[in-house]
Amino acid sequence: MQLISSGTTNQDGSVSIFCERKPFLIIAKKDKDRNYLKINDGSALSLSSFDVAGNKPENGIKAFIYGERDVWRPAIPFTFPSLLKI
Repeated sequence: MQLISSGTTNQDGSVSIFCERKPFLIIAKKDKDRNYLKINDGSALSLSSFDVAGNKPENGIKAFIYGERDVWRPAIPFTFPSLLKI
């Protein structure tokens, strides 16, 4: 492997890197953790076979509420995380 560019994330966790050549692989690392992302046009999943348009809520808000686990016991507090689309 040959390093062609590098960068450090900002407080939001994002970074912009300029490369003169197109990279084949991006490696993100922190301490002992490593993440690898292969960059090539042929490995992307084609979205043409999937309905990716989404849908618009008819009457205001659309919500998805889910539990953090499948089973709750009495007297144990729990929360219901939710996703809202307005």
